[in-house]
Formats: sequence, C-alpha cells, structure tokens
Amino acid sequence: GDCRLYYLHKQRLQLQTQDQNLAWELYAEGKITEEERQKHPLNCFLSQCLGEDDIEPVTGAFSIFPGDRILLCTDGVHDLLSKEQIEEIVLLQLPIQELVDRLCKEALEAGGKDNITLICIEVMQ
Repeated sequence: GDCRLYYLHKQRLQLQTQDQNLAWELYAEGKITEEERQKHPLNCFLSQCLGEDDIEPVTGAFSIFPGDRILLCTDGVHDLLSKEQIEEIVLLQLPIQELVDRLCKEALEAGGKDNITLICIEVMQ
C-alpha cells in the first residue's frame, strides 16, 4: 500500500520496499521519473492494500545488526519528507521516541495533510 520500510545500516538509509500504487509501477517500468512519480495523479491509486480480496503480500528478508534501525512509515511522512531529510533525522542517533516525535513534527510542518504513522525500532545487542 502506502507504507515504506527503511533500514538504517552503517549510517546509510536504504529503502527496503516499493510503493504499491500505479505511479510507482510506471516509475519502475522507466516510463516516468522519480520527480514525476511523486506528483503523478496515479500516486494515490493503490495496487494492493489490506482488506482487499486476492492480495499478494510482498515478503522479504535482510540481515540486521546491533545499532541498526528500522523505520516503517506511511505516506504522511515519506510524501512530505525526502529520503535525505528522513536519513538526516534518523542519523541524529536520538532516542527512538525523540526520533519519532521529530519525524512527525517535520512532516506536520511540511504540510501534514495525510495520516502520519511511524514505527521505529533499534536493534539491540
């Protein structure tokens, strides 16, 4: 749907998921640019979402290590803050609650017109 999973490892934020909307499909096929995708009218048409029949959940795996952080956020965050802005905040090494509060505050200040949902975990030793 419209949630993204980011993974912070060795001071680098990596997007682990792909958006499940029609604009992302055009972007993945090389038909539009990243900038066009962000403003495309099909960006709000989900190709998969919970509660629909015949969804095919996307699964995957990656290794995690102590000190890594995992961020799950809705489009109320990632549509308003760039990957670079999110990375800058996550790299501050704030306690998790402060990090989530900061991301929420920044998304609200950037316009906050959609729901803002965040889950962040830090891998402990």
